[in-house]
Amino acid sequence: MVDSNMREQHKETKTFGKEYFGEIAPFWLRTVYFKSIAKKFAKLAPRRALDVGCADGALVNALLENGIDAYGVDISLYALQKSPIKERLKSADIEHASLPFPAKYFDLVTAIEVFEHLEKPENAISEIARVLKPNGFFFMTTPSPCVENIRNQFACVYPLFKKDETHISVLPRKVWAEMLQKAGLKPANLALFGLRESIFTTLRNELIIKIHESRVAGPMTRQLKLKKFGKLSVPLKLVFAVGDLVFSLPQRLLSTSILAIKESQS
Repeated sequence: MVDSNMREQHKETKTFGKEYFGEIAPFWLRTVYFKSIAKKFAKLAPRRALDVGCADGALVNALLENGIDAYGVDISLYALQKSPIKERLKSADIEHASLPFPAKYFDLVTAIEVFEHLEKPENAISEIARVLKPNGFFFMTTPSPCVENIRNQFACVYPLFKKDETHISVLPRKVWAEMLQKAGLKPANLALFGLRESIFTTLRNELIIKIHESRVAGPMTRQLKLKKFGKLSVPLKLVFAVGDLVFSLPQRLLSTSILAIKESQS
């Protein structure tokens, strides 16, 4: 149930302007993450994609770099105006209005850390199902209730745990899965589509690529191949293996990730 005070504060910031985003800049960690998942989405072979809650279009841009005809929507005019790809983005209130696209238009729709901002996400889910083609993919991430509650408890003590008043629908994975199924979106196994990966793994892969491309690490550069582990030295293999194990579990606790497929009869 949504707290009344949170609801009022949410109304004041629902357009997500400068006071919410601050000065939007190319944040390297976000860029690395979006580039990484865009490459994974490309393996699903979507011809056309939509990012719901796209902000300044960082994921849209990453999808475009992978040859996908990508678009984005967001309620924040501030974020949209900061984008270098404005022609690809549209303003939309996904909680109360229709998406500005025809039915069965996209092969892939994403919503990264979006639904927790919506008091009633059912309309957004229904619209996403409408614009998805049969057998199209929907991928979403949203905060875990467990970690969100812990963060809120410590918010008044530690600045690191600052409470986000716009998070008004932090729900268990089971609830999200039920909402998706009611809209004709059937949850699938993330691992089967190569979409389950820890932040550590993402950064590791990006580091290997950067070192390989920079050619400044001497003999080590020749060992750091792009294949998984490849010709990496034994110590580096061990570090990366332990890192994957240590970081993957916390990430699953921190965030709920769901991949769903639109049923062909929907």
